[in-house]
Amino acid sequence: MNFKKENWFLNNPKKTIIFSTILLLLIVEIFSFIILKTWTTYRSYKPNETSLLSAYQKFDVHTYYNYKPNTNTTFDGWKGVIKGKIYWKFDNFGMVYTPNIKNKKNLPEKKVVLFGGSTVFGVGSSSLSNTIASNLHIFLNNDKSKYFYRVFNAGVRGYSSYQEFNRYLNDVRIQIEPDIVIDLNGRNDAHYATKGLFQNNFDTDYTRYIEKQIEDNRLKKYPIFENTTNLSRLIFNKLKKLSGHSDEKNKKELNSTANKNIEKSLKNYISIMKAFKEVVKEDKKQFFWILQPVAYYKKTLTNEEKSRINREKKFLNVNYEKEIKFAYDYLINLSNPGFTDLSDIFMNINKTVYIDNCHYNDEGNKIIAKRISELILSNYN
Repeated sequence: MNFKKENWFLNNPKKTIIFSTILLLLIVEIFSFIILKTWTTYRSYKPNETSLLSAYQKFDVHTYYNYKPNTNTTFDGWKGVIKGKIYWKFDNFGMVYTPNIKNKKNLPEKKVVLFGGSTVFGVGSSSLSNTIASNLHIFLNNDKSKYFYRVFNAGVRGYSSYQEFNRYLNDVRIQIEPDIVIDLNGRNDAHYATKGLFQNNFDTDYTRYIEKQIEDNRLKKYPIFENTTNLSRLIFNKLKKLSGHSDEKNKKELNSTANKNIEKSLKNYISIMKAFKEVVKEDKKQFFWILQPVAYYKKTLTNEEKSRINREKKFLNVNYEKEIKFAYDYLINLSNPGFTDLSDIFMNINKTVYIDNCHYNDEGNKIIAKRISELILSNYN
């Protein structure tokens, strides 16, 4: 009896094969899951306390993400241009800290909130004192100013107009009650337009896109594998790499259909920003919508700027330069766009101001801040 038990596998070859196959697949599934978790970006989006970003970045139900109040972090330079550790701090509202001078003359105060993406956040700045917002604070509070302007930096890396508008509606208008709202944007929205976003009505399809990210970021990347095994996804990833397929290297030609799709997206960008302006107007506050400059548009680039941008081309769509020019031409040629155009602010400047295709160094931040301050002071002084 014992002998038969000990030789069960030998006595049941068919069952042994089935059992071994199931066991092998189970082991492969477990190991493929580990590999996917370690080597790929496939994962559900949940606030991750082990993430390097978790020290200062948080999940937000309206905008997908923003920053934790009263936190700080350090960055390892910007794009290899600004070297060494860069200290960054966030204020009571989860905004990038702006060093404010004191109101020594006890002037009546005006609160200014500057919205935008990573350029407003300060990517490219050598320190917190050299962001666009920090420079704006200095330029506004000159000897002739009738008010004391307190500037808040609501720039968030990667934000589009949709997220900026939502942050104003759900947080900023209540927490800060600003007197002046500025949105320096355009590049991210134009870039997202070239990727096919904003093509449909923003209050339906685009909000669903954001909600989809919030619910589960993996659905955006691998929608056809929602209900498949980890092994299937691992094989898919490897085959994708072996075939040379890459979203970033998708060499599609810019044609009339692509142009029309970009136009659809940009029209919705305009709609979002006009809605933003109307809401601020209803709040009896002043709104400044400013189109930011980009490296491929109008400025004659220095050799240093060209070298920096060439290094990052592998991360951009092959048609990025043509598409961003098309998008900006479309926006600027509108009969009544509603923004102040700063796209040519660097046109006659021979200095290096770009660290890449859209972020500025300290010199660029200062030039932009000075121009914005002139717009504001012409209305208030």
